[in-house]
Amino acid sequence: MSDRVVNSPEKSGELPPPTTTTAPTPASATTPASASTSASATTPAATSVAGPGAEPARASAAFIAIYILALFGSYVAIITPSVVSLALKIQQIDPDGKVGSLSLVLSVGALCAVLANPLFGKLSDRTTSRFGMRRPWMIAGLIGGGAGLAMVAGAVNTGMVLIGWCVAQTFFNALLAPLVAVLPDQIPPRQRGVVGGLMGICYPVGLILGTWIAQRMAASAPQAMILAPMVIAAATVLLLCVKLKDRRLDPADQQPWNLREFLRTFWFNPRKNPDFGWAILSILLVSTAIMTFVTYQVYYLSDYLHIGESRLPALTFVLTLVVNGTSALTALVSGWLSDRYHRRKFSMVFAAVLAIAGFVILISTRSLPGMFVGATVLGLGNGFFYSGHYTLPSSVLPSEQDSAKDMGVANIAVTLPSSLVPIYAPTLLGLGGGDSYPALFVSGIVLALLGIPVVKRVRGVS
Repeated sequence: MSDRVVNSPEKSGELPPPTTTTAPTPASATTPASASTSASATTPAATSVAGPGAEPARASAAFIAIYILALFGSYVAIITPSVVSLALKIQQIDPDGKVGSLSLVLSVGALCAVLANPLFGKLSDRTTSRFGMRRPWMIAGLIGGGAGLAMVAGAVNTGMVLIGWCVAQTFFNALLAPLVAVLPDQIPPRQRGVVGGLMGICYPVGLILGTWIAQRMAASAPQAMILAPMVIAAATVLLLCVKLKDRRLDPADQQPWNLREFLRTFWFNPRKNPDFGWAILSILLVSTAIMTFVTYQVYYLSDYLHIGESRLPALTFVLTLVVNGTSALTALVSGWLSDRYHRRKFSMVFAAVLAIAGFVILISTRSLPGMFVGATVLGLGNGFFYSGHYTLPSSVLPSEQDSAKDMGVANIAVTLPSSLVPIYAPTLLGLGGGDSYPALFVSGIVLALLGIPVVKRVRGVS
């Protein structure tokens, strides 16, 4: 028996009553997931059944705007600590061992994210709540993620930062997994390029806002530096939860939950789904390449370019503004071109090529102006990546019924580099007495080069 996923009968801001029942429609009468149909007289507010592969109706501009705002708010809350606030917090707590401490916190936290994203994605795919499949996990993730950030903000040692960040990563991925699954749930393929581009700018624009908050509060209110972005996440995600006409799963069609199904949460068959496998591998390679700069940009400024601690927050904000401003621009352009010319792979290829060019510039210079030039080129490539890492895997999903789980598996390729880079980066940095950033950036070049032929192996899309 296939999973039958139904749309909630809710209108904007209304939740369905507990007594509402689902009236299945014949397979021949299957309608898109966002459509509503009339049913038998016993069902006061009938719902539609979305069969396997059913295409959602065209999404409205208003819904897309609310959806993008929710993703943007979520990224503000989780990206700000991972790129800026954690580095500053640990530098205050452990100035002598900051590189090792930051590597430990980021790598273990990223491992929690890697495990949590597909797990909560799978749980979302199986949820039969009357509030929908995605909404309950968004709210739970929001609450738990906020609690984790509160622990980080109040930490007085690295151990407390580690525990708090693991809690935050786990629950924020319980939020992100169903949130990203709204793309295949509610957005038809013909709109996914543009929407993917808009989703892509959420990261860079969210980082710009988060970094601005951090540099404004770093000295006067260090705890608020970590907690303030959470307010933005709460407001935007709750707005989406109110407006979302969430999919609903008939309890009779819920698949059995056993050990085999649990293990499948973190796996797909690359032999049966080679296109999805190549897409994930290309994302992993290019993402890891880019993270070699992003993870250590604060320490690159302080240790390699010898920027004073008092200037770090403001200069980090300027760097973030320049790099991610260009990323936002290219993400939008990439998404539009992807829909206009029906090309899904070119974004990842351009991301790899521009990343290589950026690293070459960074290696060739050891000055602040040269760093801005190289980082800007890298940011242009990052924009193509932001757009492509949503649209490419969503175009070759192994199963529409496991869309949240499969997008969660794809998200591992985005999240895992945050754990991988801190593992090998200290060794490469140690080659030059602790600041051998050229060696680290060479590894980024190699990874990006490998990503180009891999993405070309994806055959299911052009």
